[in-house]
Amino acid sequence: MPLVRNRPTHAVSANLFDPFEHLFDLVAPPSRTSREPELPIDLYETDEAWHLELVVPGLAASDVDVSVEGRDLTIQATFETPQEEGRRYWSRTIARGAISRTFKLPATVDVESVEARVRDGLLSVAMPK
Repeated sequence: MPLVRNRPTHAVSANLFDPFEHLFDLVAPPSRTSREPELPIDLYETDEAWHLELVVPGLAASDVDVSVEGRDLTIQATFETPQEEGRRYWSRTIARGAISRTFKLPATVDVESVEARVRDGLLSVAMPK
């Protein structure tokens, strides 16, 4: 799975309120207007790092793109869409199509050391402090 790091062309200064803005984004994320699948995530902190886990059922590591640009962590993937011919759905909640999620990294994250892996349908991203 490719982990791409992009450096902005200008220096980004840390804002004193960034941790609070990040916390607010976690508690009250911006509303979603697209029909993009919403996949469940876990985001937690340990003494050494922040950790993000995102379910990606049926995807291999090569199907998931994780990139860091500045302090934005972006996850992109595409879930295969089955042939619709002859199907009459009674319920349809399985994620299909393209997803893209972007998370603002706290100022304490060492963006050069972010690591990602996919195992058993779970994307795990470790973001050392």
